[in-house]
Amino acid sequence: MSRKYLFIGLTLVLLVTMVVSFYLTARHQVKKGDSLEFSASDENTFLNGMNNLDSLYNELEKAVYKRDVNATAQINVLWERSKDDFLAKHQKNQMALQMANEVLENFRNRIKMMKDSYKVKSASVMKANEINEAIQIEKTKNEQLKTDNVLIKEALLKL
Repeated sequence: MSRKYLFIGLTLVLLVTMVVSFYLTARHQVKKGDSLEFSASDENTFLNGMNNLDSLYNELEKAVYKRDVNATAQINVLWERSKDDFLAKHQKNQMALQMANEVLENFRNRIKMMKDSYKVKSASVMKANEINEAIQIEKTKNEQLKTDNVLIKEALLKL
């Protein structure tokens, strides 16, 4: 029976120690001012900023698809301004700043992937054009050879 009570006692001591340490840590965090929560207004501001960046990304994607250099340049300027504003709005809250940096990193990766896929697509289009040109050249050579063959057959028939 003493082992049973010893185990229960140690479990209770461990539980009390955990509760006290969590309490002290949370109290220290609240005093420090590093809130790990968003207020409703902070959340709305964050979501509005994300929606703004997402709409700019969609516009950039359309401009790149249409190969509109002027629109792409304008959107890049707007992107830089929006990115700086987005980060500036969340400087006060450490958690919001960390999330904002993650969101911006996500957009950077999306833009990089879009550029890479565009490069691959344009390279494949160029290769396809080269192949089509080579096919056309071979077709003209083939037609020339056919006419040469017809002339040779006519010459042989006359002999």
